[in-house]
Amino acid sequence: MQSAKHYNSDQKQSNFLERNSCPVCGSRSPKLVYKTSYNLLEPYLTRFYDGRVEFQFLRGSDFILHECDQCGLVYQRFAPNDVLVRKLYEEWIDPVKSKERQDFLQKTTNLKYAQEMLFIQEMIPKPPNKIKVLDFGMGWGGWCRMAQSFGFQVYGSELSEARIEHARRFGISITSWDDIPSMDFDFVNTEQVFEHLVDPLGTLKQLKSGLHTNGIIKISVPNGVSIKSRLADEDWSIPSGERKSRSNAVAPLEHINCFNYQALCRLAEKAGMSERRLSLRLLYRTQIGVRPFRMLATLRKHGTYCFFTPTGGRES
Repeated sequence: MQSAKHYNSDQKQSNFLERNSCPVCGSRSPKLVYKTSYNLLEPYLTRFYDGRVEFQFLRGSDFILHECDQCGLVYQRFAPNDVLVRKLYEEWIDPVKSKERQDFLQKTTNLKYAQEMLFIQEMIPKPPNKIKVLDFGMGWGGWCRMAQSFGFQVYGSELSEARIEHARRFGISITSWDDIPSMDFDFVNTEQVFEHLVDPLGTLKQLKSGLHTNGIIKISVPNGVSIKSRLADEDWSIPSGERKSRSNAVAPLEHINCFNYQALCRLAEKAGMSERRLSLRLLYRTQIGVRPFRMLATLRKHGTYCFFTPTGGRES
């Protein structure tokens, strides 16, 4: 770890984009909370990506975390550029293992997805076949397929060509970035997406532009509320039998934004949106069993699984 006074702000890093201000609120006076060399992260990255990383793209670069003094976001100062993003998500993340993991977790995720479909039906006063939903960053399309089973009009958006082709096999309509403003969605799902985005505010504004007047955007991201204490003694080891380090909320290369509740709400505010809290009545009407009910209790807390609607939108 290195203190802010030793940080060289003129440092240039190939294959990375430098973010000179907070990507949520724009503040330019962050605090340096962590710094190490990607050279020292090679053992961690080798294990995390199953030996698929081409380290010539990373050598000589630093992994630097800043904390915004205004909204509390912890973010990676240097984010992968387009070349590195394609390497990371198309090659270094093994698509076969990614699909196998999704299939392994399908039973658990299906319960969560079904729960969310019930939320949508309760929050949006339309017949199911009139409800238009988008899964932004749909991955292998599991959420979209559940939405199809509820009779919704389903669209997906994704960068990975392999995942897009997989989704198309199930009849999922694909929406491009440029098409979003013309779509008039009732609900936009973003599950584990905003922590990966170079420009989360610009992305949320774009999604809002494609939202119905009383539409809803769900944002679910890792909760970084305790990340600084975890980083204090982080050695980037991955415990035996585990897939992640204890600081996965700021995973190098991937989790370039680490949100807490304050930062997430500030993001929504900057985009002209406000939180839509789920009422206890709605939670009671839509609970579908013991395991989902335990999950529902967390939705009344100030966490990083939130629903947002354009400011002035209707409450649940």
